[in-house]
Amino acid sequence: MQQALEMKVGLCVVAEPSHIPKTTGWIYSDNKLAAIYHNCDNLGHTCKLVRRGTNFVAVRLGNVHILSCYISPNVPIREYEVFLDDLTECIRTLPGKILVCGDFNAWSHLWGSVITNRRGELVEDWAAENELRLANIGSTPTCVRAQGSSVVDLTWASPALERSLCDWKVLSTMEALSDHCYVSFSIRDDSGRARRGDTAPTRWALNKMDPLMFRTALEWSNSVGPSEEERTSATSMRAWLNRVMKEACDASAPRVGRRKQKRQAYWWNFTIAEKRGACHRARRAWTRSKGRDSSEVVNENRALYRQTKKELCSEIAKAKSTAWRELIATIDADPWGLPYKIVLNRLRRQSPTLTETLDEELVDRLLGSLFPSGGAQDLAPLAEWQEMRCEEGQLVQPGETLRYMKKRTIANKAPGLDGFKATLWKRAPDCMLDNVTVCFNLCLNEGVFPTEWKRAGLVLIPKEATPDEELPKVRPICLLDEVGKTLERVIACRMEEHMEANPRFGLSENQFGFRKQRSTCDALNKVKGITLGAVCVGEVALAVSLDIANAFNSLPWRHIREALRNREFPEYTRRMIDAYLSDRSVTYRGKDGEIKVRKMQAGVPQGSVLGPLLWNVTYDDVLRSPTEEGSHVVCYADDTLIIATGENFQQAGDRINAQVARVLRAIRGLGLIVSERKTEVIAFHGRRKPEDIPEVKVGGSSIQPRDRMKYLGIILDSRWNFRPHFDYVETKASKVIRALGRLMPNLRGPSESKRRLYLNSVLSVILYGAPVWSDEFSAAPRKIRMQLMRLQRSMAIRVIAAYRTVSLDAAILLARMPPLHIIAAKQKRIYVGIRELLNQGTWTGEGAKEIHDKEQMAMMSQWERYIADPKLWGKRTREAIHPNLSEWSTRKHGRMTYRITQLLTGHGSFGSYLYRIGKRESPACWFCEEENDNAEHTIAVCGEWTEERDALKEKIGSDLGLSTLVASILESNEAWEAFAIFAESVMRRKEEKERMKEREDEEEGDAVPPRPPDYDSDS
Repeated sequence: MQQALEMKVGLCVVAEPSHIPKTTGWIYSDNKLAAIYHNCDNLGHTCKLVRRGTNFVAVRLGNVHILSCYISPNVPIREYEVFLDDLTECIRTLPGKILVCGDFNAWSHLWGSVITNRRGELVEDWAAENELRLANIGSTPTCVRAQGSSVVDLTWASPALERSLCDWKVLSTMEALSDHCYVSFSIRDDSGRARRGDTAPTRWALNKMDPLMFRTALEWSNSVGPSEEERTSATSMRAWLNRVMKEACDASAPRVGRRKQKRQAYWWNFTIAEKRGACHRARRAWTRSKGRDSSEVVNENRALYRQTKKELCSEIAKAKSTAWRELIATIDADPWGLPYKIVLNRLRRQSPTLTETLDEELVDRLLGSLFPSGGAQDLAPLAEWQEMRCEEGQLVQPGETLRYMKKRTIANKAPGLDGFKATLWKRAPDCMLDNVTVCFNLCLNEGVFPTEWKRAGLVLIPKEATPDEELPKVRPICLLDEVGKTLERVIACRMEEHMEANPRFGLSENQFGFRKQRSTCDALNKVKGITLGAVCVGEVALAVSLDIANAFNSLPWRHIREALRNREFPEYTRRMIDAYLSDRSVTYRGKDGEIKVRKMQAGVPQGSVLGPLLWNVTYDDVLRSPTEEGSHVVCYADDTLIIATGENFQQAGDRINAQVARVLRAIRGLGLIVSERKTEVIAFHGRRKPEDIPEVKVGGSSIQPRDRMKYLGIILDSRWNFRPHFDYVETKASKVIRALGRLMPNLRGPSESKRRLYLNSVLSVILYGAPVWSDEFSAAPRKIRMQLMRLQRSMAIRVIAAYRTVSLDAAILLARMPPLHIIAAKQKRIYVGIRELLNQGTWTGEGAKEIHDKEQMAMMSQWERYIADPKLWGKRTREAIHPNLSEWSTRKHGRMTYRITQLLTGHGSFGSYLYRIGKRESPACWFCEEENDNAEHTIAVCGEWTEERDALKEKIGSDLGLSTLVASILESNEAWEAFAIFAESVMRRKEEKERMKEREDEEEGDAVPPRPPDYDSDS
């Protein structure tokens, strides 16, 4: 992609790519032999997938449809005709301008070939049938091989596009590291619209901020304080706060502007540029000499070109490897930085937003669907609040502001339109927060919520799209000013206090979303208890998961006001909510670069603090609607699950149909819409699956129950054995492990502590919902458990930098990680213990910590019994660490390295191990006469390492048995470092000797013949 970056190419059509990166911008065919890459920085638009076929892919770029295609030269004519028919079928469904590019592997006089073959005739007929014009100019070959050259890469344009296509040329002198040459051309933008505004949002480089200067500037401004006039209204006070913060930021940190467009790949360097130039010259000399010079000269030029091309490829590979090692070296300083984001595809370049790349008409329709219009009742202001003032006890106290802005845990979230992150407010002095409190109290007294705090920066996060969708699938996030969200927290706290003081106005016990001391596990266990309880007594159950379309953004404001009035919230709270809902808007950047504003007339913003609470209060009426016998309604925010039990599926079906109808009426009464096509139904039953399970009616749709369903991130199944969920987790976690594995090479990788960070991030994925499925996982057959434990082994091997042949039990023991079923069981016991405290109303931080400590000790005892099982693998390692398991798992010093791990596992550069895996013809030691070279021989016996061994003995004593050795290095960091020095020195020399022997055998042609490996090992 270096050439594309240098030329500022916006879109690349690629035929037969060797590899398609898993990054944004790539769209490809089913067989991945035709692809399109678009760079929004250069393009100013985004491409939308329109259709994907076996040998082609079609995208829409503004009003132009672009097709990339490739067909192998080896397919029979009949298959070639099918390929052209597929292209025709696609083209006829596309409106507007059409561009087709690709490798057709066809010859014709029409595009400069010497002859016309059958494929060329077919392509000519195909182009005529679809009214396409050939854009190729001249007869310059697009494919150059030693056997000859040809024109097979063709560009076709519809008549409407032909006039806009210009500067078509074959870049024959430019090295592409392929037999094919680059082809470039431009398409003029005839829309007449120019990009005018290009101002960057207000941001500061916080990593370059001077904290002392920031604090001093704020203290000085607050010592002067706002003027009397500024103190008279909430609006003027908010403006003063904003100005003072902006002045302090400008004084202490530089502003962040738009990043300049990258002009070269991360691995590009001067040497590669020189070698590319030499390769270009050699290629040019070879192509020019053909047909002009003798065959001898042509062959010499060709050989020179091939040599320079080989050197260029080698230099690029070397540069990429060096650049990656340099990236990995930064992990210890920042484990969640650039390398982590790259491998998990979380790197987000600064590029045009989605609204900047879409047509204005499409943006209007998209935002209209996301932010629907409200009725007159929703927009009407409530004039009766205008003369009210708050009582003294209702005002905000300085301690509240301090708690919400400085003492709470703050995530590194994007700021609102003012550019002030939460971390900036956390650094603000108390005198600044006192003035924030003054502003909040002015808001409460006046009954206003400043307009600037209700104006959100809109971010549209794309979801996975499907070709048949008219509008892009996005998740709208509203970025609000942090100080305004703090006022929201104050109001939310007052509302929760009111509901706690008046239980009759509290939320339903079946609402689990966005509530203190409640989680997804509580909701899942509620569902499990209802359905499993029915199955255990011989009954059955049906569950329907309803999907509410655009739920949070569609909730009418009149229903929010009505719910607050019915729950008798204090008038000052209702007045503030009225102010909070009125005059809301979102801002976004349009295609012309200008900032646009769109009014919100319904819903609560996603990204706000009050939004989830207002949703729960309003939606509570749905949960309190009457229920049929044996029916239940469980919610997590807007995720609504309706359950019905019965003696048989006919009875359960009748009950759930009636209950679904009631819930739908209640939902529609709130002005919301249920997406029937996204609704799912699952049936729960005993060992035998009934043959006839009735369909469930949801509105005008009849839905057939299935045997599995995803609910709150867990795959539920009809038997509650969670085997589909374990399959799902295995697939999901294995991708993360493979990605993170790139960051943890055995040599020159990050430290053990950073590797363990990555291990814990994977464990959080695997163990999500463990309190729900822990018992089933522990009771499952070993084959089922091994699905996830194999993942645990893979990650443990990376943590300890071990050979991949190390067994599960040895690897997780050295990585200080109990088996998954033991960890999951501990998490469930902690969950049950804390849930009991919460139910009894006796929860305290000390009590929760006591439960954690108790279950940690229980887990260690269980793990100790587990590793004592003689049937487990890794006997040598287990016997060495078992007596010191507690000290090993809680050690604060020492880190595992590639060479320490070899000595502790016996898997490494040892004659016995290499012989066992078929890499050596003898297990004997290379340095002495011992017939069996293993880890014990290396540590305690081999005479070659006497000097290193004596130095080790001075630190840990003369007994070098593995159990004693482990106990000694656990006593102090000094002993561990002595063992690490011994391991590094000895094992490095053994590895060098191994490599030298391999080179000698290759040179003498006496390499060890392949032999079936013998994995009968204790590790």
